[in-house]
Amino acid sequence: MKKIVYRYWNRILKYKILLIILSLLSIINLIISKNTQGVLSNLSVNLSAIFIGVIFTVFIFDEIVMRQKENEYQEAYLNSKDDLILLANMMVTYLREPFGFKFPLEKIDTSKNLNDESSRVNRESIKEVITHLKSHMLAASVSDWKRLVMNIFFLRQELSQVIPLYKEIIPPNLLGKVLSLGKSFKTFDYSFALLADLFVNEPKDWPKNKLGQANNVRIRNNQLLTLEKNINDILNKTELLFNELDKWRAID
Repeated sequence: MKKIVYRYWNRILKYKILLIILSLLSIINLIISKNTQGVLSNLSVNLSAIFIGVIFTVFIFDEIVMRQKENEYQEAYLNSKDDLILLANMMVTYLREPFGFKFPLEKIDTSKNLNDESSRVNRESIKEVITHLKSHMLAASVSDWKRLVMNIFFLRQELSQVIPLYKEIIPPNLLGKVLSLGKSFKTFDYSFALLADLFVNEPKDWPKNKLGQANNVRIRNNQLLTLEKNINDILNKTELLFNELDKWRAID
């Protein structure tokens, strides 16, 4: 029922100007027919019926076109949804895992779809990760940061494949959320790469600084705040993507 209501409401919005004009013309002709007699009255009744018929024709034609498109692209839709859910799951999992936020396997219902269950659990964890991320990042070791480097590589690869592959298939509002997430990730990726040596190396192996090691520490601490902000932004954008995917799954 929800699917049908959403479909026809979108159609009304799509053709709202045309529907308003046709409805007004139909009403005007009905009024004319009631206030006139003879040929003019009959003509007005016929015109009113024609305008109403055009409204139904528009809806029927659009329904046929939409059904045909859905049938042709059904497999592509299903694959793109699954891949986008996987992307969102990877984004949350790969960014939290190096900082000690382990995936809560006990919350997974193995009788259900793993991708959907992972999505549910990951969404539930986003607020917790954002709340405690700073303290976890401060406690992260060199090996943790190296793990993040590897995870960033996988996320970069996934984004570079998914966006070009499905950008012509998914709805504009969903594409906007994917592109926004990709933009936030690129900002984080560049920001981390810029000063990665201060995270993936022990202090004794940090690049030489004219102002001494204390300046390296200051730069690292400032960059840590930037990275925390970047990751929080990515997690918030991922949650928006999850929400948009829910809407898409509900109507198709």
